[in-house]
Amino acid sequence: MIAFIIAAYASHFGAQEFLNYLLEGDPGAFNPTVKIMAFEESLNGQPIAFLDGSGTLISEDGLVLTNAHVVVNPDTNRPFDMINVCVSFDLKEEPECRFTATIERYDERIDLALVQINDTPVFGRLPDEFPYLNYTESVDTLELGDRVSVAGYPTSGGITIHYTEGQVSGYEVYNGYTYLKTDADIDSGNSGGTMMNEEGNLIAVPTYINSNYETFGRALIADEFVDWINSNRGEPGVENPRANEALAKEWTRLLSAQEKQKHEYTSYPGLSFELSEEWLIHEIADESFILSKVGDQNSYVNGYLDYDLFEQEDSHENHLKILHGLYGDHYYTNQDTKQVAGKDVVHLWHNTGDGTDNVLYITHGYFNLSMDYFIPNNDNGESEREMEEFLASITFNEPIKNTPPTLEELTGPLLPFKVKTPEGWRLEKEMGHNSSIARAESNPNLISRLIISYWELPQGLTHLTGEEGLQNDFDLYVLEEERVTFQDPNLIIDGLPGWLYASERENDTHEIITLSATILSPMHEIYFFHEVERDQFEQDVAGFLSLLESYQSQVPDLVEMTAEEYVAMDHWPEDSKVQEGVYQLPSAEAIISSLQ
Repeated sequence: MIAFIIAAYASHFGAQEFLNYLLEGDPGAFNPTVKIMAFEESLNGQPIAFLDGSGTLISEDGLVLTNAHVVVNPDTNRPFDMINVCVSFDLKEEPECRFTATIERYDERIDLALVQINDTPVFGRLPDEFPYLNYTESVDTLELGDRVSVAGYPTSGGITIHYTEGQVSGYEVYNGYTYLKTDADIDSGNSGGTMMNEEGNLIAVPTYINSNYETFGRALIADEFVDWINSNRGEPGVENPRANEALAKEWTRLLSAQEKQKHEYTSYPGLSFELSEEWLIHEIADESFILSKVGDQNSYVNGYLDYDLFEQEDSHENHLKILHGLYGDHYYTNQDTKQVAGKDVVHLWHNTGDGTDNVLYITHGYFNLSMDYFIPNNDNGESEREMEEFLASITFNEPIKNTPPTLEELTGPLLPFKVKTPEGWRLEKEMGHNSSIARAESNPNLISRLIISYWELPQGLTHLTGEEGLQNDFDLYVLEEERVTFQDPNLIIDGLPGWLYASERENDTHEIITLSATILSPMHEIYFFHEVERDQFEQDVAGFLSLLESYQSQVPDLVEMTAEEYVAMDHWPEDSKVQEGVYQLPSAEAIISSLQ
């Protein structure tokens, strides 16, 4: 890991000096062209990566110029919850995401945004002054055929900074603003980056435009952006402090692990591991980690952390069953055991010709760790030896616990609802970076899983009616061999509309019943999806319905909203009327009898 230092440049990069830096490189220098990563906050408070873009530092206190479409969610037309600014210290290395930032100002018509790096760094110290390009010296004297260059982080350019050259091929007015056309590479990743003339002056902002007719790269000329910056800098900004804190925690954990080449999770079971310098740590999350070998990303490790709601049988037979369920029955044709964390664990592998695909499954009380990894054949056994060293470093630093903590009620400041755990069930929040909010189980020995998840409505998309929602679910989720046995398009939960259906299918060993309910809140669709073996179904139906009946909306002032306010808020159906505390659910007997 390169130390966090600022090179002995003046804070203001000279034009030619910056161009020489890009062309010649200077390890340890701080590059004014930055990568911008945009995140949304899940309903459980987890950062969800949404898109990447580029930007240019334009002041010594960390003001970044970029495109509006880099910092505004196109689905919701709202600013992203979290912005991360990543800087390059070495042109050959991946940028380091050391800073969170506040969206100071954005204008979608001109497609520009100002992002201010926050006072507290994610990892390391904040520099006294950021090296920057002085936008007030930007010039627009280009003629057709003049050479230009673009620095940024395009999606087609790999993980390091990307530098391309081209020429001015024309000008174009789009949305009332003048852009230059160029054959220099501009795509969705280096939007907002740095475009320079041959002297290295900042002369335009690359922009990736999605019009009604085509998608193309253009660059907004300096005459347009200089006045806009001067008119808009210094605004108070749009900030989500809670989300920024969560994002900073994630990056601090990753950067610390990368620097130390080891990591220990602070929660049960205290999983820890170490790596040799030949390996990279790409991700450290609550529920996963990703590793790869330096210079050979064909050698990798994907680790998945999970917590069972009931104590699981710690046997090779059960582990084999789980591994085959996760990775398939027929691919991994070889089997033996390995010693990991003082345990004999099941190891399956498959020869591919280029190397071996491997999977492992390790349990520690109600915690389990599954890993898949690849070892190539072409390095004289070096990767295999290093993999054995990594496996030998894995430890659990807390004693076995067989009973996980569970929730009596699912609630939270971000959730638009709360529900109570059904009697005899166990429920916990999901911490994965996706739309899953929670999961519940009623029995440790049978297929009986319930997932609560959500979908945030994109701007301009109206809610479906109950009949439309059922048909959409049938088209997307009901398998050919599955039979729908019950459907109710007129579900009402705490005054909110929705729909419910039940279906059944058979696999090799079991009859499986599915219960699915959808509730429409003004900004989300909330899903309750339950799979259960037929023998357990009658017992679980009551719990499933009691969960729905405990649903209480936490959207402020929902009842007082008029139909017009619903529509304005997020395209709520005009004929909907919320009546708090009103429920209309099918009976357990009706659903059960439909299966006879």
